[in-house]
Amino acid sequence: MAIVFTPFGDVKEEDFPSCAHFTKRKPADEILNEFYELGRGKSKIARDTIKCELNISYGESPREIIDVFYPSNVTEDTGMVIFFHGGYWQEGCSQDYHFLAIPITSSGRICILVGKDLAPQASLQESLNQCRKSLSFISKKFWATSEIIIFGHSAGGQECTMLLSTDWKAYDAELAFYLKSKLKKVISICGVYDLTQLIETHVNDVLNMSWKEAISVSPIAHIDQLYANLRSYDCEFIMINVENDAPTILKCSRIFEREMKLGAVPFRNFFLKDKDHFSVILEMVDKNSVGIKVLLGED
Repeated sequence: MAIVFTPFGDVKEEDFPSCAHFTKRKPADEILNEFYELGRGKSKIARDTIKCELNISYGESPREIIDVFYPSNVTEDTGMVIFFHGGYWQEGCSQDYHFLAIPITSSGRICILVGKDLAPQASLQESLNQCRKSLSFISKKFWATSEIIIFGHSAGGQECTMLLSTDWKAYDAELAFYLKSKLKKVISICGVYDLTQLIETHVNDVLNMSWKEAISVSPIAHIDQLYANLRSYDCEFIMINVENDAPTILKCSRIFEREMKLGAVPFRNFFLKDKDHFSVILEMVDKNSVGIKVLLGED
């Protein structure tokens, strides 16, 4: 399938402020302060109350780490959930999202949060390659797990979608076999699927993407491989979007959703009314939140 990359009409610099500007709950600066304050507070509770291994290195960079949280009962085949964080590829760290381990470990699953280098220290392609490397490391550490769920938020949604769009046989044949037998679900929450739309915006001041690189890391440019993996693996792809998000994210998501439906592959999408880019992930500390129910198959 040939994907033609064209702008969403007249894209202007002001179309790409922080997603916090579209929440409707509070001013943007208050939204961001709330997000980090609540997230970090709940993440400390997770570290203090759940058995965990922190800062496990999977590469040479200090940021190439995984944090692992364990349920009370663990066996070799315990299932696991792997999370990739957002921050427009230039902000944040996995430690700010440790709160996700609370509902995930309560469900009897291992929770793994992945760290990686950010822009401008690393290009988006380099960060994506680190995400791939993390899966290779995890596959060796947890070789006997019975199932894997991968999910990501915002930029992490792009990363986990690109992981599902990777030609794993060409990248790592052993990892390809591992994922084919164990990967059950990939969920992108408020993901970004066409990064060419960012090239002429202030977001790219730090990312410094060329047109070629933007295409190389855009899931919509690799949708045929995504189709192929979904048909080959016993796996489902799920998109979660929210009403109060940046218009460009919503437009891009609608286009990607349309392409996914054309593929006749295991795919579902959820559109959450009255939620925003930040509330949707913060609320996932609650086992009764829509995000957690979709993640754990209780929807």
